[in-house]
Amino acid sequence: MAPEGSMTIVKEPHFYGIDLFPLVFPQDRALLVVRDGRYIIDSFRRSFTKNPWSRSFEDLCVEFRNAGLAVERFRAGPYSDRMMVLKFEEVNANRREYAQKILAWLGREAGAGDLEGLDDMPIYGSSVRSMGKDGGLDWTPVKDRSYNPAERSLDWTRSQERTFERICGEVNRRLGYE
Repeated sequence: MAPEGSMTIVKEPHFYGIDLFPLVFPQDRALLVVRDGRYIIDSFRRSFTKNPWSRSFEDLCVEFRNAGLAVERFRAGPYSDRMMVLKFEEVNANRREYAQKILAWLGREAGAGDLEGLDDMPIYGSSVRSMGKDGGLDWTPVKDRSYNPAERSLDWTRSQERTFERICGEVNRRLGYE
């Protein structure tokens, strides 16, 4: 449906439907940005589990494990050559380098000035730094260059650490996180 030579970007924060990618986008490529599951679970917990009907910590661990397994299945499948997997932490630390890698993988080149300002882009949706006055997440951009969402404290209980390890620790390690 898109014009020849154009590029469409679909941002989906969950990997549950990745198995459908080749059916929905039979000629396209997938760029998967994975993140340390501890930070995914912690961010979701801080941002969206503020009421008693929210998912439990254990539920979030199961969801992450299932998403990680979906990434592994896709990586091992017949379409793995149409997928690039990157780690959020590395991309965020080296934005210009990874933007160039991604463009090269897509067969594109950055034009003059296209990557200007990339290193100064803010972080959106920080579960720690984008809180509104009412305590809810307000998606305020974090423009503090010293802020690194991959190095913030998790402040988990020992029970939460054990639950994470039991449910999804192995999958997290296979995604490249110790």
